[in-house]
Amino acid sequence: MPEGVEQWLEALNGYHYDIDLRLFAARSRYPTYFVDYIEGTRDATKRFEDHFSLLSRGNLEGWFEVVFWKMFSQKGRRDQKTLQIIENIEGSGVLAEDLHRNCSAYILHPSRSSLQALVELLWGKGSRAVAVACVFPAFIAPDQFPMVDTRVAKWVNACLAYQNASDGKGPQLAAPEYPGNGATVLTLSDWPFIESWIHWCRHTARRLTSCSDLNWRARDVEMAIFRAWGNPDERKKSALAKNRPLLDLPPLSLLEDGSAPI
Repeated sequence: MPEGVEQWLEALNGYHYDIDLRLFAARSRYPTYFVDYIEGTRDATKRFEDHFSLLSRGNLEGWFEVVFWKMFSQKGRRDQKTLQIIENIEGSGVLAEDLHRNCSAYILHPSRSSLQALVELLWGKGSRAVAVACVFPAFIAPDQFPMVDTRVAKWVNACLAYQNASDGKGPQLAAPEYPGNGATVLTLSDWPFIESWIHWCRHTARRLTSCSDLNWRARDVEMAIFRAWGNPDERKKSALAKNRPLLDLPPLSLLEDGSAPI
C-alpha cells in the first residue's frame, strides 16, 4: 500500500462524532425514537445511516433524528434548530414520502434547484442554509454523496490550490463563498463549491479504492477530511496556523507516482 494511503486511512479510522439522541429536549413526543447513543466511529455511524435509510420513506421521526444528529455538536442551538424544522414540517403537512421524493430527485439530478427544493421543505420558503439538507443524500447514497459543512469548507479553502494542482485532469475543487461573503453558514450561493465537492469526493474515492483494501465511498472521503481538519478543542491547542488542517492528506497524484507527501 502506498505510504500516503495510510494517512488517508488514519484520518478515516480516526473519525469520531459521538451522538446521544436521548438528549433531545422534546424526545418525550416520540416515545420510540431518540433513544440511542451512537458511538461516533465510522462503523457505528454507517449503522445509523442504514437505520435512517430504512425509515426514510415512511417515518418523519427518522428525519427528525438525523437533524438532531447533525446539529448535536452545537449545544446552544441543537434543540432550537431541530424543533424549528419539526414545526415547519408538521405545520405545513409535509410527509416523509415528500421528503424522500425530493431527496431522491436531488440524488438523481443534483442541481441548485433540486437542493433548494429539499432545503425549503425542511426550513420553509426562502430558506437558504444547505448543510442539514445535504446530510440526507449522504445517508441514503453514501457512495455518491458526501456531507458538506463549514468544517470541510475550511479544509477546501486551505487545501484546494495544492490538491487541484496535483491533478489537473481530474475534478477541480471550487472555493466556497463562505466565509468571504459574510455568511455564518453555507448557503445556496455556495452551490458551485458543493457541486465541485461532490465530483471531487467521488473521484477521490475511486482513486483511494484502487490503491487500498477498502471500498471508499464519497462519504468516507468527507469523513477523513472532517477528521483531518481537527476538532475545535484540538485546533485551539495546536501550534498550526488557523488556516491549516490538523492532519495532512497528500494529493492522490503523489500516491501514484511514488513521491513523498508534502
